[in-house]
Amino acid sequence: MVLVMVMGLGFLVYALAEHKLGTVLRGQRESVPNQEGKPTQRPTMRCVFQMFEGIDLLLGPNAGKCYLDTS
Repeated sequence: MVLVMVMGLGFLVYALAEHKLGTVLRGQRESVPNQEGKPTQRPTMRCVFQMFEGIDLLLGPNAGKCYLDTS
């Protein structure tokens, strides 16, 4: 029963992310390329995740240091 609830919540978050992205894209009159390379204002989250596949994280010499401004 818990697994069904977790899966349901996961699908809900997935659907809400797709809806929010589509709403923002339509509001700004922007588009992103779909898997076929055609512009779309309603991309799937799978397509969006695939766009981020080639992005790597590069950490500089100050990575992990937190500077707190106390002024």
